[in-house]
Amino acid sequence: FRRVLFRSDGRYLLPMWARINELEPQRASRIARICGAKDYIYFVLTGELLTDPSTAAGFGCYDLRDDAWLPHVQSAIGGRHELPTIRPSAHRGVVSAAGERVTGLPTGLPVVLGAADSVLGALGMGAAEPGSIAYVAGSSTVILGTSAVLPNDSWHRFLVTPMAQVGTWGMEMDLLATGTAVAWATHLLGYPTVTEAMAGAARDQGDIPSFLPYVSPGEQ
Repeated sequence: FRRVLFRSDGRYLLPMWARINELEPQRASRIARICGAKDYIYFVLTGELLTDPSTAAGFGCYDLRDDAWLPHVQSAIGGRHELPTIRPSAHRGVVSAAGERVTGLPTGLPVVLGAADSVLGALGMGAAEPGSIAYVAGSSTVILGTSAVLPNDSWHRFLVTPMAQVGTWGMEMDLLATGTAVAWATHLLGYPTVTEAMAGAARDQGDIPSFLPYVSPGEQ
């Protein structure tokens, strides 16, 4: 996976699939396509099996330089399973007749392919130009800087994520459980609300332990 520009591990879709294939081969034999949740919804609505570059990067088998699946991927997954075709985030399809039957949405309604949540969060905050940085805080935390050049960090200090705008790249670092960790600490310390816990943390209380919200199998 050298050309992917980041280390692939069990959080990525293809390693997850390999594990299912190993432990539940009968279940795996009934599966024809491998795709992300967002891409499955798009498939149901439009009949097109597509993904965008930022979601493709989460498969763990995407070549960031060539905007394509790594050549040996099909052999790695047994050659039997279809991967989505990669299209830009702004690609637009329409609800098909089959999609209307499933969802009740009208045939012909436009459907945008979209992107990963961190990428769209940065776009929504206006962090689209190279040099800008988005800080997204919620259940998890994302810090994402935008670059006009594809970064190649041999130390793997951040994820490299294609942004929604073609030709821009995100340098992304995540914590998976920020909101959950704060809620846990609030309950543990006996505060009635998170707001009061934050106020308590802001007061000078002397020599007390620091709490870092990193209590899950975090990413970076």
